[in-house]
Amino acid sequence: MGLTQLDIIRKQIESTVKNRAAGETAKLRRKTSLIGEISRLAGRANSAIDGAGRDAARRRAGRQPEELEDDAAWDAPDEGARPYICADGYVRRSPEQTLYTPPDYRRRLLLRAAGLAAAVVLALAALWLLVHYSVLSI
Repeated sequence: MGLTQLDIIRKQIESTVKNRAAGETAKLRRKTSLIGEISRLAGRANSAIDGAGRDAARRRAGRQPEELEDDAAWDAPDEGARPYICADGYVRRSPEQTLYTPPDYRRRLLLRAAGLAAAVVLALAALWLLVHYSVLSI
C-alpha cells in the first residue's frame, strides 16, 4: 500500500520535531559554551578598558603636552589636535610616528635583488646550453 495523506503529515511532524530539537540543543550548546562566555567577558572587559581610557583622556584633556607623565617630546601637527591617551598612560601619536626600518634593510634588499638576477642569468645560461647541445630542441 502506498503513502497516505496521514503518513505524509506524520513524517512532516516528525521532521519538524527533530529540527526544533536540534535547534534547541544548538542554542543550549551556544549558551553554555566556554568559548562564548570567554568571548562575552573579553568584550565587556575591552569596553570597560576603552571607557576608562576615554575617561582618562577627558581628565587629561586640560593639560598641556609638557605635563604628560611620560615627558616625551610632542609636536602637535596643528592647534586643534590632541594626542590620544590610552588607559594605561600610553600616548598614541600614530600619524607622527615614523615607520621603523631595520638598519641593514637596504643592503638585504639589494642582496636579494642581486641573487634573483644571478638566478635568472644561471637559468638562461642552462637553457642556452641545453638548446646549444640539442638536448632541448626549440
